[in-house]
Amino acid sequence: MTIHNVNVENPRRAPNGDGIDINSAQHVRISDTYVHAGNDAICIKSGKNAEGHDVGRLTSAITVTKYRHVRSRRRRNRERNVR
Repeated sequence: MTIHNVNVENPRRAPNGDGIDINSAQHVRISDTYVHAGNDAICIKSGKNAEGHDVGRLTSAITVTKYRHVRSRRRRNRERNVR
């Protein structure tokens, strides 16, 4: 699988959202990619949860070059006590 020249932008309401998740995959190349995510830009997993256990394959041979990750900052509305 090749992911090339892709822009990933998660919504601001997803502060824990990953950009690209690779799970139980082999021979993946990611290049020239921009990721704006609240959490991980590129997340590499092997066999997460029941679906991953059913596949029974480890993630291997991953190449990542020329990527940019911008992390979203979580906006919090805090109430202030005014006296």
